[in-house]
Amino acid sequence: MSDGTGVAYFGHGKDGDVIGTDDMFRIHGLKCLPHFNLPNHEPYSDFVQKQTLKLNSESGIWEVDESRTRFVPTSTCQWTASEDAGGAATFEADQDGNKDKLTFPVEHSLEGVATYQADWEGPTEPKSSL
Repeated sequence: MSDGTGVAYFGHGKDGDVIGTDDMFRIHGLKCLPHFNLPNHEPYSDFVQKQTLKLNSESGIWEVDESRTRFVPTSTCQWTASEDAGGAATFEADQDGNKDKLTFPVEHSLEGVATYQADWEGPTEPKSSL
């Protein structure tokens, strides 16, 4: 039975976690920098994405209550004004020879990984009754 609320987290686990161990299911941080032709050892940030959900009692559909998912594709997940005089993080992406300028939020809206690690409880195995 649900109380009509929920929390969802997203981040990345460590490469090489052993299947079936508790550590395999833990988030260790978020890799905000895209992996296009970058080494796999890009460090994790100290952040995770988080959304809180609530059940719409009329429609029976889960809806996002609060979303903390925005970030800039840098190793720190954010951009500072000293790095960008225009005050917005603007990057040039080259997809199939087409260059597009993309603008991202200057500050991330992510949750700290320490909050996730303190708050998260994995689901429990259902119990059957006869």
